Amino acid sequence: MPEFLDDRAQDTWEPLLAVAQVAGDGWPERLVRAAEVLNSVRVEDDTPGVQLLADLEELFGKRGVDRILSVDMIEYLKTLEDRPWKPITARQVAGF
Repeated sequence: MPEFLDDRAQDTWEPLLAVAQVAGDGWPERLVRAAEVLNSVRVEDDTPGVQLLADLEELFGKRGVDRILSVDMIEYLKTLEDRPWKPITARQVAGF
């Protein structure tokens, strides 16, 4: 599997790559190029729910953990200058 694919993308592309291997004749290379192009496209979505998920993904990445207390999440969100999270509560986070 190509290294540039994350686990979820690898699960998606694996059966297609297996078929391409059987087909041969340059198909595996073409499919890998297609996977690279298609997986590099990011959809820009600035809705609050997507912003919140992106900010929390950043927090989890910075801390290198898979769990964070709600109170720590809220405190982190309040530190982000360009986001609308200043007066946010745990209930509001859950509502997104």
